[in-house]
Amino acid sequence: MKKNILFLFIFLCFSGTFCYAQKNLKLISKIGFPGRGGAGCWHYVDTTGKEYAIAATQTSIAIVDISNPAAPKIKSEIPVPKSIWQEVCVWGKYAYCGTEAGGGITIINLSKLPASVSSKKYTGDGAIAGKLGNSHTVKAYNGYLYINGANAITKAGTIICSLADPLNPKYVGKYDKEYVHDCDFRNDTLYTSQASSGLFAVVDVKSKAAPKLLATQATPFKVTHNSALSDNSKVIYVTDEVQKAPVTAWDISDLGNITLLDKYYTVELPMEEVHNVRVLNDYLVNACYGGQVTIVDGHKPDNLVEVANFRTDPVKGKACWDVDPYLPSGLVLALENTDSAVLFIFKPTYQRACYLEGTVTDSLTGKAIYAAKVELLTTKIIDSTVLSGNYKTGYPDAGTYNVRFSKPGYITRTINGVKLTGGNVTTLNVKLLKGNVAVDENEYEDAITLYPNPSPGNLHLKVNGSMLTDLTFILYDILGVEKQRELIPNSQTGLNIRNLSTGVYMCRIIDKNGNSLKEEKVVIVR
Repeated sequence: MKKNILFLFIFLCFSGTFCYAQKNLKLISKIGFPGRGGAGCWHYVDTTGKEYAIAATQTSIAIVDISNPAAPKIKSEIPVPKSIWQEVCVWGKYAYCGTEAGGGITIINLSKLPASVSSKKYTGDGAIAGKLGNSHTVKAYNGYLYINGANAITKAGTIICSLADPLNPKYVGKYDKEYVHDCDFRNDTLYTSQASSGLFAVVDVKSKAAPKLLATQATPFKVTHNSALSDNSKVIYVTDEVQKAPVTAWDISDLGNITLLDKYYTVELPMEEVHNVRVLNDYLVNACYGGQVTIVDGHKPDNLVEVANFRTDPVKGKACWDVDPYLPSGLVLALENTDSAVLFIFKPTYQRACYLEGTVTDSLTGKAIYAAKVELLTTKIIDSTVLSGNYKTGYPDAGTYNVRFSKPGYITRTINGVKLTGGNVTTLNVKLLKGNVAVDENEYEDAITLYPNPSPGNLHLKVNGSMLTDLTFILYDILGVEKQRELIPNSQTGLNIRNLSTGVYMCRIIDKNGNSLKEEKVVIVR
């Protein structure tokens, strides 16, 4: 039921170069790894409470002291076989790194930090002795190491090892019905993301030697990449690693009736998928393609609303590979997968969303209206109704907004002064009257041109088509505040907007009824 939501979180410096955009994610510092990409990241906390980031790069596992997060320092780097796929996890005083380059699992002893670290290799024991080479991801939970996508078992499922002796893992069992790309856990249940078959699976692992499959569910794009459980274990959030794919929220409280609750697309780059999703206190913290970190309020899993965003790479848009929100300090780590990886350290603000929900019906028949457009004006939030006529949407910031409802074949209706408050649901049921068709925003999209974009300060608007009359040009800043409004006389085919200040704006062209004919982001660089 969700949502192309296009917030304006980008801004420009007055120098004309891109700066880091942010909403509720404050960049504390960053540290680079020149000449090599990044992959997984995790954290370690020593017995004194000092915090470390563990960053997996193409050629090494870097241990970074972040006890002063404003000035991170690389304490040590452990060489690993070169690969763009390096994943790391921590159990107790040990880190475990798996790689697609082979060579087994690198085990790093962190107990002597900050003085030193040491490492060794684990290539399997018992039934898999000497067979463990490559793997895709690793996870540690409740005294066990889970190695996913490993070549040591037939279908490259999940290898389970006891960490009773953390320096010497002991093979105890496997789940090998399908290739497993990644996994999550809760108590004695394993949740696998099976990218090749496009399924997530729920597996009983009370007996590590004999895991039992409980249920499977196909994901929308069938490239099931990773997952994370809600705090109450009733909902699982799943990613598909393919462009345009959303994060999907599934009700798994009844494994016999797994139900899709909602879909989440990133706000600023809805075409770019989430790579890894993590959950903390019912917030989804996401590492995303397109170079961004986002936070989503998952308090209502049937209405996922993005409340924080940071563009890690606003120019090239390289993927942010992994994110870790679980440090005791509350800091969030993110590792970018670029030619020269960057580890970001953020201070997040976890903000509950303002929810707007309701039903759109025909005013004469009372029947539900499907695919009616719901727009929170000036914010660029756009939703649409489902078959039942229901819609569910939201916005991070409390305030009073105007909401527009439209559907071809019905008279467009705008409800003014709708109050939204943090953490609460505002219910707005609307009846639409059949009549003059609502304007299809795509009908005249190509007939209106804004240029140049980016612009050095003067913007030109050109209108083609004799039917496009009584138009108004409106310019909003990044906060949604109206900055300029110009009526386009019917005798003119264009408009010149001069002396605009450096920044990012949203332009909207509306007709005399307030219907939006074109909306476009405009960048002014002086």
